[in-house]
Amino acid sequence: MALERVRFLHTSDWRLETPLGGICEVPEDLRDDFINAPYRSAERVVEQAIGEAVDFVLLSGNILPTETASPYTLEFVLQQFERLHEQGIPVYWAGGDLDDPDLWPTQLALPSNVHTFPVRAVESYQVLRDEEPIAEILGQSKSDRKKLSMSSLAGDNERLARIVVANGDFNASQLDVQGVDYWALGGQTEYSQVGKRPLTAFYAGSPQGRLPAEHGRHTCNLIELKFGEVDVHRVDTAAIRWQHERLHLSNSDALSVLETEVRERLQQKTSSVEAALVLLTWEIACDQAGTLTLSKAERHRLMSSWSLNQGEDRQRTVDIRVAPGQVPEAFWEEDSILGDFLRVVRDLQQHENPREQLKGYLPKGPVRAEVLAEIQLTETDDRQRLWLGVAELGVGLLQGESSLQSVSPVESIG
Repeated sequence: MALERVRFLHTSDWRLETPLGGICEVPEDLRDDFINAPYRSAERVVEQAIGEAVDFVLLSGNILPTETASPYTLEFVLQQFERLHEQGIPVYWAGGDLDDPDLWPTQLALPSNVHTFPVRAVESYQVLRDEEPIAEILGQSKSDRKKLSMSSLAGDNERLARIVVANGDFNASQLDVQGVDYWALGGQTEYSQVGKRPLTAFYAGSPQGRLPAEHGRHTCNLIELKFGEVDVHRVDTAAIRWQHERLHLSNSDALSVLETEVRERLQQKTSSVEAALVLLTWEIACDQAGTLTLSKAERHRLMSSWSLNQGEDRQRTVDIRVAPGQVPEAFWEEDSILGDFLRVVRDLQQHENPREQLKGYLPKGPVRAEVLAEIQLTETDDRQRLWLGVAELGVGLLQGESSLQSVSPVESIG
């Protein structure tokens, strides 16, 4: 419990040198943005710490690949630490899978405000204000050989805020440790809370999403502690924000109906997103298989028109996918090659282990391994979409028509 008000910033998983990706083709004019976004988001974190005049900054791992980082990345991190040093803001850094601080190049001295945690055991630091302690920071860098010692983290000093910095997968029962006011966790790309209050354990998540699946807000945590109360405020940091949108196309609708709805959504979102650049991915759901066919040329035309530039606000569509539609029931009962195919698909969909069943249909070699890996899905919705896509593709091919989509059913899972 802190008697003094303590304000600090918690961040993790910068993953510098990991650019944005996850789409089939990166537009040429966005390639620099994809590379630079992780660095720009990290700068936003540091700017937030300086602007809020926090007492200290906590880094919960996976900041950069310490063993393989380029000179540019090493210099960039040093510059951020120096900016905080100039403002008298200390940094406490526990490493994750990427960034054992012990492997930081010895030729590049870290500024004196940067304090690292070893992998061998829990270490603690006291934070001073006017030469009086206001908080105790405990932590240990992640290691496969040495687990975090929970018993070393407990304490009963009610005059100091007690904060733990760690990286890894933790559940609420593991974090039930006496006297810890805040758990600053790292190792996950998305922000999340572990358990419920009074436990105050948070994954900060990465300040920048890398893939379309990492859509929505990416932030750092601004924390205020006083008299045992913990206030957690998320601050947006992403230089580029992924946004996933779903559209519905009924059998009677024309594509122009969707285009009108898209324009309306783009206008609505202009004032509601912090990032200067928003990357949009659209999923079009159809009532029935074959309702919509998009050629590669049509897909590119839509991606260009489903974008918006208004001053500093940029919204760019970078992917459009057609979700598998329902195959008409009559097709499943046809006495035809198509009917036989669909019934096999249905049997595989209902089978407990479709991977074993499929082996007999696949040639030996890399193709077999790739296909079997793709269908090893854990989420029920993903498996359902996969088999719907397989069925729809079969309808298009076995009716003598071209493929219904320019992407495979596996690609459409996204």
